[in-house]
Amino acid sequence: MKPLIVCAGLLFAATTILAQQHAVHTSRIGALQTRAAATPEAPDGWGELGRACLAYADSGLLDAAKADAERRRGEQFTGMAAMQGSAA
Repeated sequence: MKPLIVCAGLLFAATTILAQQHAVHTSRIGALQTRAAATPEAPDGWGELGRACLAYADSGLLDAAKADAERRRGEQFTGMAAMQGSAA
């Protein structure tokens, strides 16, 4: 096999794996957003959403600016959960 073909195949495989990892995080976040919005008074939903956003931010999949934005979203949602939990 020619080296160029092997390199292209490895690059394609790596790109596919990265896309799948992004999809796992974004699908989970989307499902948790739907759940949290359906029961906004439940702190568990917001807390779980916040932790999912923080996990995506810390995954290494995002560039620095996007990771920072995702981290802020995660902190916002976990903060909402904490406020609702203390009000209960």
